[in-house]
Amino acid sequence: MKKVLMFTLISYVSTHTMVQTIRLKINGTETDLPWSDFVSNIESTDTAVKLYEYFDTAFILQCSTLLFLMQAGFILMETGSLSTKRRVNALILKNLGDTILCAFFYFLIGYGLSYGEGEKFGGKSGFIGVGEPLCGDAGSCKSKEYSLMFFRFLKTATSVTILSGIVAERVHLWVYYLLVTFSSTFSLPLLARWTNHPSGWAYPYQLGGNIFNLKTGVLDFAGVGEINVAGALPALILLPLIGPRWQRFQGEWRDMRLPAQNDYFKTLGTTIMWMSWYGLVFGGVTTLRGNGGAVVAKIAVNTTVSAVAASIVAIACGLYYEKKMCPSDASNGILSGLVGITGACATVETEWALFIGMVSGLIYFSLTKVFLNCCVSTFQRREFCSMWDSLPM
Repeated sequence: MKKVLMFTLISYVSTHTMVQTIRLKINGTETDLPWSDFVSNIESTDTAVKLYEYFDTAFILQCSTLLFLMQAGFILMETGSLSTKRRVNALILKNLGDTILCAFFYFLIGYGLSYGEGEKFGGKSGFIGVGEPLCGDAGSCKSKEYSLMFFRFLKTATSVTILSGIVAERVHLWVYYLLVTFSSTFSLPLLARWTNHPSGWAYPYQLGGNIFNLKTGVLDFAGVGEINVAGALPALILLPLIGPRWQRFQGEWRDMRLPAQNDYFKTLGTTIMWMSWYGLVFGGVTTLRGNGGAVVAKIAVNTTVSAVAASIVAIACGLYYEKKMCPSDASNGILSGLVGITGACATVETEWALFIGMVSGLIYFSLTKVFLNCCVSTFQRREFCSMWDSLPM
């Protein structure tokens, strides 16, 4: 049943006790309403609900477009980190190919497993865009849900691209495509189901408890666990097997800077990824209704503070231990701070964001000396900084 509210504003009263009252003529009857009740009545009308849905849809699509730019940042960052220029073509094929494969298999199967109607371990509808939650009966398709589907696909594409930088120059293209297909179809969607869907067994706001009846869950704002931990997890198995790149390390616990690395590309890629990161964390809010706008503003401040704090710590560590200031430390420090704050950016205060960023920069620099070589230090940032990120949550 539609809710219709016909009113005429008669007067607005603000007392010295800060209790704001509004006098209305509602359907011919004069009445005084507290301002909060008036706003609640307005927001509950069909017109207001539809307006909020339109605003939220546009907001999510803007965040998604910003997040899509991260693919360009990945390409530039990895291109600037390769030791030989002849491998650039393979890297571009990897980054374009994983986005194409992820889009195809996520829309085909992955989205249904993540957000379709079903049980704690996986969805049973929404495959190929058919059925709930995208469309119910004929004519009931939801614009906001389609925008969320697009945003969630881009989060999954971001996650699978992480592996590209970790195993660069050491894994065949077709092996990489197989890993991407499996991740975008099964492993990442299932993890998203468990932690981000209300019926998932690890969802933090359980209705009736979770699988262990612990009345708790995993707080995974913006999908930091899904994107960072799970995206880099295959590398935890692969890196010890494939070893470091040829001539990557020289002497005990000393990393050698390989030739043909381009700091201009790496810095530009970092800047694009930093800008795109705001699309990732802003999109995690999903709605501007209520205090959504205030949450987005807080996220912007916390994310920025953590990124710059981590970069300063990484630069300072480089100056102290290596007696030089390296652009790579500045770039990787920024990205480490972004990873470190993502899961907690909406819940912690700014001083804690500063602390999280400083520790993230220290974690990055400490792990660059480990012989599990990653082309762009993605493994150190994504896996270990995101593990540190999980502790404040």
